[in-house]
Amino acid sequence: MINLGRFTMTVISLTQVRADRSAQEEILAGQPWGALPELTTAEHFLVLVIRKWVVAYNQKKPPAAFIGEAFSVAEAEHLYQPFDKLMTVIAFTSEIDLDVRCSKCRELGDGEKRILTIIRLAQEQRFDALEKYLGGWLRGSGQRFVAETAEVLGAGLARNGLKLPLRIEMSPIMQ
Repeated sequence: MINLGRFTMTVISLTQVRADRSAQEEILAGQPWGALPELTTAEHFLVLVIRKWVVAYNQKKPPAAFIGEAFSVAEAEHLYQPFDKLMTVIAFTSEIDLDVRCSKCRELGDGEKRILTIIRLAQEQRFDALEKYLGGWLRGSGQRFVAETAEVLGAGLARNGLKLPLRIEMSPIMQ
């Protein structure tokens, strides 16, 4: 167990989790935020840090105190900064309210789905689709910055074994 501020995370090797879905579900079910059905390890990780980032943002506290260690546990410390930049630009340039759920909610909010979709599209190098997707809800230069940062973040996550599946059915306005 690792104490990550207001929550704890049981550490399990990513290779074990990837190989055994039941081990993943067992570990995730023990987390205070519950197991979100049908999500991969990469998706669970991102939902966790998205939710914790929003808590920090709403409390006007540095997000690193809430999620910095989560990136260390995932052996992706170098990706904290691109993630923080991505979230900050989204927060300041979004033309719509983004629904990010509380840490214990077992359903994804629209905002969480949007952020997962951004990273998925960047990992798949579907930059035309990403540009169109961002154009529907981010202002001006925020679109370009988010696309560029998502590319860095997505590639880094993929190198660390955290590849997101492209799920059109979960992607707001792509259905």
